[in-house]
Amino acid sequence: MDDFNINVKDIKKRIDNEENIVLLDVRTDREREFAIIKNSKFIELNELQEKFIELDKTKNIIVYCHSGIRSTFATRFLISKGFIAFNMLGGIDEWSRSIDKTIPRY
Repeated sequence: MDDFNINVKDIKKRIDNEENIVLLDVRTDREREFAIIKNSKFIELNELQEKFIELDKTKNIIVYCHSGIRSTFATRFLISKGFIAFNMLGGIDEWSRSIDKTIPRY
């Protein structure tokens, strides 16, 4: 397991404590039509190499996708560019199961 992974319960605690974080959704626009986590920033994985400069290096970036695979690649990329980044284990699917059941699963 990579040491940049973080589970959804720990992410929820950080949000509740108003820590200096940004939720970054790297899913496609079509996927976001089905489900979103409120207050997330959106950059599709295939656009991240061009758009990562839009992110704030003073914030901790928590990256998610549907299940955690694409976000793992995105997290590694952001770390290589000097960001403090974490991968949401299980992605929005796990968030929907464990944190916010109002978010539709797909």
